[in-house]
Amino acid sequence: MDYNINKCIPQQNPHSMMLQLKQNLVSELNADSIKKIGVSRGARTDRGVHALCNVVSLKLQIDQKYCSSMTNNKLIDKWNIDWDLLIQELNSQLPTDIKVNGIKHVTQSFNVKNQADQRMYNYISPSFSTVDYVQNICNQYIGTHNFHNYTSKKQYNDPSSKRFIQDFRVQALNFHNENYLKFTILGNSFMYHQIRKIVGTIYQIIQEKKDLSFIQDTFSQQQHSLYIAPQQGLYLREIKFTGYNMKKDIPQKLEIDFKQQKLIDAFEDELIKYICEQYESQNIFEEWYKEIQQYKL
Repeated sequence: MDYNINKCIPQQNPHSMMLQLKQNLVSELNADSIKKIGVSRGARTDRGVHALCNVVSLKLQIDQKYCSSMTNNKLIDKWNIDWDLLIQELNSQLPTDIKVNGIKHVTQSFNVKNQADQRMYNYISPSFSTVDYVQNICNQYIGTHNFHNYTSKKQYNDPSSKRFIQDFRVQALNFHNENYLKFTILGNSFMYHQIRKIVGTIYQIIQEKKDLSFIQDTFSQQQHSLYIAPQQGLYLREIKFTGYNMKKDIPQKLEIDFKQQKLIDAFEDELIKYICEQYESQNIFEEWYKEIQQYKL
């Protein structure tokens, strides 16, 4: 599902979302219960964080009008479904800030949160250093580390504090003749505030002229107070199901096709424009840093 950015890209509660679906997609008996429909989502984001391409799993009641092969109200060929019509029906009933781009068959026991093995996020920020130097800092985060300082209510000895970052890159971005940085981070899973604190710490290192060894210190048992970057620049880019797609008995691979990718890429351009315009009009990063300095005083 993609989140429209005509306004502020709010997060839609799955429960209220299901109540808006008509009877030919979800029965009235099941529409009031998330458990009955089996709703799960691939990633949750902080308040104010955008989701470019999230994944939601649920049980849909396929009405006869979507199926070409029906006999005595029984589906003869489960693959012969007009998915485009079904997607159109879904989008007509969802709020304007949510859009369904595709539907895939999955196994009966499928749980999107558990089956997702990679999540990619992007963060857009005003440029605050050279790309090469920022990339050097990003490289320090690649691998498995203890991120207890990058979230809340996690102790150093909690096994879940250890997270694996597979890739972390930064590139230059220009919008309205203003320079920005676009961070792309790929990992198995991320904790609350983790990515925003990573970007904030990179900014902290540059502003306070800290040595790169500071990052290794943040992975230690010692407690550190780290900057947390503004939520407006972060968005969920993609969820991957590499392990699930390698199974032989799955109905379909969970992959984005060319048509869907074009829609997502076009939507991302609009999202980046929206984020940069927010930075320009509200001076978000400048105000954020002022607040940090006042708090330190």
